[in-house]
Amino acid sequence: MQLAQLVKPGGWIQLTEGEKMSDGRNGPATQQCMALLNDVVAAKDVDITFARQLRGWLQDAGFVDVQERVTDICVGPMNKDAELGKRGVASCRNAAWGKGWALSIPFPSLPRDQFGTLLAQLRAELEEHGGTYPLRTVRGRKPVVAILRDDAS
Repeated sequence: MQLAQLVKPGGWIQLTEGEKMSDGRNGPATQQCMALLNDVVAAKDVDITFARQLRGWLQDAGFVDVQERVTDICVGPMNKDAELGKRGVASCRNAAWGKGWALSIPFPSLPRDQFGTLLAQLRAELEEHGGTYPLRTVRGRKPVVAILRDDAS
């Protein structure tokens, strides 16, 4: 892990990555968008479950005191804070739009001309019912390496 080289001894690193999955609390448009995201990730030859590997990567890089936490990010009415819920809906829609067009990867599970319709369905679904997605956060401390001195000289 190249990032580990940037951390000073005694310093901390924190990595956060969204889980590429949807659970039963999400509606059909959200689930379809997550499936499309998985298509994009798979097209890049990336394991969609790589967020679950973050802890092991830090441990393999020699970090100690490694901690892991999964937090549900709630958008729309599922968020207790109405303003954050609204911002979450806008963020999800913008992220979905960017993933679809900026990456220029065809989606096997959705014709390109239906993408705009799906985004409209996603926005309506999130505004009316809300949605969730899990974020996995892993942090660890780089150990302090003791410097041995020969005091006998």
